[in-house]
Amino acid sequence: MTSKDIFSYRKYWAHKFTPAPFLPMSRAEMDDLGWDSCDIIIVTGDAYVDHPSFGMALIGRLLEA
Repeated sequence: MTSKDIFSYRKYWAHKFTPAPFLPMSRAEMDDLGWDSCDIIIVTGDAYVDHPSFGMALIGRLLEA
């Protein structure tokens, strides 16, 4: 029995959305992106910088993907 090729499955409905240009830190930024709610809220005492060398940005982008 051979396994099904992973790329042969139908695409999930969210494939048409691209990653957000930035991850929002306030309700106003959510409104700018057209978001009405968040699935996950990450709370930390660290400064937020949307760069792959910073932990919160890395976790946020991983969850977004």
